[in-house]
Amino acid sequence: MKWIVITIGLVGTVVCADAFGANPPYAQLLSINFSAPNLEAYLSDTAGNRTGIDPSAVLDSVGRQIVNGIEAPNGLQEIPGSASDQSNIEGQSTTGWEIDIENPSDTYVLNYTSIYLAAADAVSIDLQSYSPRKLTPFNIYLLAQKNVYKQLQISVSLAGITITPTINSGDFLRDTQSACALEDISPPEACEALEDLAAEVEKSISGGDARKEASELNLYLFVLNLLHNWGSSGSLQNWRNLAGCPECVPLFKKGTHGVNFFAKDPAYSALVLDAQTLLNALPNQGTSQGGGNQDGSDQGGGNHGGGNEGGGNQGESNHRRGDN
Repeated sequence: MKWIVITIGLVGTVVCADAFGANPPYAQLLSINFSAPNLEAYLSDTAGNRTGIDPSAVLDSVGRQIVNGIEAPNGLQEIPGSASDQSNIEGQSTTGWEIDIENPSDTYVLNYTSIYLAAADAVSIDLQSYSPRKLTPFNIYLLAQKNVYKQLQISVSLAGITITPTINSGDFLRDTQSACALEDISPPEACEALEDLAAEVEKSISGGDARKEASELNLYLFVLNLLHNWGSSGSLQNWRNLAGCPECVPLFKKGTHGVNFFAKDPAYSALVLDAQTLLNALPNQGTSQGGGNQDGSDQGGGNHGGGNEGGGNQGESNHRRGDN
C-alpha cells in the first residue's frame, strides 16, 4: 500500500471580504463538493462517524438519495459540527452534494465509489477561514469504480489542507483501464500503450525498484501528455522520441497520418494526478518531464516549483510514501 501526501499550502489563498457574514459560527469551515451518481461519497472521522451519502442507501438515476422510498436530501450527518445536503433542479442529470465541517479538528477520510463501472469527476475541497478572511481552494479529478471504495485522507492545519490519497496495489493500472473505458483517450492503440506502461509500473512497485518505477512513470506521463497536447501549437506530432519503448509499439504501428489522437479531461487530469503523485513519492527522483510541446512551454504532468500543474493541484506540494 502507498500513502501519497499532498500538502496544499496558502500560495493559492484568495482573500474573500464578502464570503461570510459579520459573525459566522465558525473560525474555519471545510467544504467538500462533488456530483452524484458519478461519485458517491461520505466523510468519516477517527471515531467512525460519517457525513454524506449513506452507503447503505439507494441513489436514483440522477444521484438523489432515497431511503425507504423517500428522498433523503441530507444523507448522514454524524460527525460533530457537520452537515450534508443534496441539490438537484428538476431536469438535471446529476445531483450536487456538499459536505461541511465547522471548525475541523480531525483527520477525515473521504470514501468514494460510483454506480458505474468507470467514472471520473471533479471534487472541490475548500477551507474558509474567518479571521483573517481567506478561502483556500483545492480542485481534484478522481477516478471511481463500481462497488469499490477508494479513499482520501483530509486534515486541516494552519499550513492549509493535507490530502492523502490511498493508492493500493493495482490501482494505477485499474485507473488507467477505467480512464480508457470512459473513451477520454483515443485511439485504442493509445490505451493499449498506456495500460502496458501502467502494468510495468505496477511490476516495479511490487519489486521495490524505485529507479525503474520513476523511469516508467516519466515515460507514461510523456505519452499521456503527448496525447493531450496533440494538435496544439508547438506540440510534437510523432512518436520518434519513443523509439526503444516496447510498450509503445502499438502507437508506431498506428502511425500519425490522419489519426485523431487525444487524452482529455476528466480522465486525463485524474491520470496525471495518479502518475505524478506516485512519481513524487519516490526519493531523489527530481521532477518529471511530462511531454508534448517542443518549445518546453508545456510540461504537462511535470512538477514546477513544487506544485503539480496539469493534474489539478495548485500551491505547494510535499509527498511522502510509506509501504505496508
